[in-house]
Amino acid sequence: MNRMLRWGLAALLLLSMALPAMAQESMEDAGVDVDLWGYYRVRYDNTFNLGWRFDEENEDGDYNEDSDWWSYFDQRALLMPSVRVNEKIALKAQIDALRNVHFGQNALATIPQVQVERNPADTEQIESVQFDAEQLNRGNIFSASTSTNASVENGTAAPGDAVDSIEISRLWAEVILPFGFFRFGRMGSNFGMGVFSNDGNPRKNELGQWEGLDKNYGDTYDRILFGTRIGGHYIPALFYDRVLEGDFKTGDKDVHQYGFVQYVRDITFGANNKFDAGLYTVHRTQKSTDARVFVYDLWLKLQLGGLTFENEALAVQGSFTQVDDEVIKDLEESGLPTGAGGGKIEVDAYIEAMKLHYDTRTWGTGFDFGFSSPADPDPEREFDPAAASQVAVAAAKQEADPDSPQTSIDFINTVVDNQAAFGTKVFTFPFDPDYDVDLIIWETLMGGAVKNGAFLKYSAYLNPLEEFRLQFDLIKSWINEPGKGQDGEDASHDLGWELDVDVSSTIYNNFFTGVQFGYAWVGPWFEDKYDNVDNIFTMQMRAGITF
Repeated sequence: MNRMLRWGLAALLLLSMALPAMAQESMEDAGVDVDLWGYYRVRYDNTFNLGWRFDEENEDGDYNEDSDWWSYFDQRALLMPSVRVNEKIALKAQIDALRNVHFGQNALATIPQVQVERNPADTEQIESVQFDAEQLNRGNIFSASTSTNASVENGTAAPGDAVDSIEISRLWAEVILPFGFFRFGRMGSNFGMGVFSNDGNPRKNELGQWEGLDKNYGDTYDRILFGTRIGGHYIPALFYDRVLEGDFKTGDKDVHQYGFVQYVRDITFGANNKFDAGLYTVHRTQKSTDARVFVYDLWLKLQLGGLTFENEALAVQGSFTQVDDEVIKDLEESGLPTGAGGGKIEVDAYIEAMKLHYDTRTWGTGFDFGFSSPADPDPEREFDPAAASQVAVAAAKQEADPDSPQTSIDFINTVVDNQAAFGTKVFTFPFDPDYDVDLIIWETLMGGAVKNGAFLKYSAYLNPLEEFRLQFDLIKSWINEPGKGQDGEDASHDLGWELDVDVSSTIYNNFFTGVQFGYAWVGPWFEDKYDNVDNIFTMQMRAGITF
């Protein structure tokens, strides 16, 4: 879809939301109803003592001893309009405006860059040369009206490729049939606790308060789904997703996903007791990689008065060939390494998440636990999809321009630097990045999601007024397969402790504000991996409106 068409659709949907009363009357006469919900949010993030995390050397050859920090504002408007043609048919959409774009993000200039890697034992000897481009902020003290969007990276808009100020992220139709319901289009996907499938949308909790207003991602699929309800409580649904499309003429690189989800909903017993459960099964295939990957996700939720137990456990199993035999043969003949797996990948990873909470309308307390199966001790044996993407891009560039020395050099460097693309197995699998655990250790230091690790969290909150909430979270975290430290010995499993405090309020039912403070006592794993490790603390603020 080209940019003009996207803008046209966005303008049409926005216009439909702001129809005057006379137009609204005519729509009602025609049987059309328009509904809208969403939020606009501004956030501030200030995180201190990050300098050691990047192992940067100063002019004296020593590693950073002083505190480092980052500080930024970002913003986002999420609009969820629904155009109901009649009581059986609706067209729904998700529109993102200024999605996590920084305040004062200036226009970027691109300059060519050459990176030279030398042999540490002989600084005159060149190991490799890589050609790249660097993007620099071209704003200055006299800049005016130069703010622009930037690419979304790690949940925030960091300098990079421009993104649209208004984007239609999702658009799908829903039809209620005499024997079930039918959905088709680009839609969000959410299941259970959101450990594996998480649409990233905010929701109101049982106290009527909004949760998830800080989520940044959201799983989106081009999907066709049919479901029905049997006996009032059992809801089965079948769906098909086109996850990735290559050359539609052959379909070799298309990724197909077939799913069957089953829910048991709202089984009540006694005055305040309820049971819900679900099973989410997925089969994913790709012809070019001979992929056969299965996901089994089981979710249970039991409420006994104010006590709630919730559990989600999933397994990811299967196999695929990331790089075909001809490419592997060419690499081996060229003397390039292809890892121990040679492109043959087995998948066997597990995730577990559990909650046990007691809630009243004024206070609550409880425990959360999470576990992601251990990675392989050898990083090059653990398949990394990001490394595989790098190899695939470099291979495509070389195939498109086989006579170019630059593309050949890029491909060789990419293969050497991304041996995890040829790993033998997927042992570990991450939680969904919108399953938020903390503010610092997992969210900031460990890549944004729980992976190859475990955590135990104790939470307590006070809600003395409907407009005010105070919450404390104490989190202990571990890494399952720690790898080697700087001394060559096995690193510690201990990632440390973190205390997070959240003070939030809601005014006039729709205006929300909040302040979050987090302090992480980083554990021995970081001390084994990095020099001059310091504890880290963050202060974050947010304000916005819901509608």
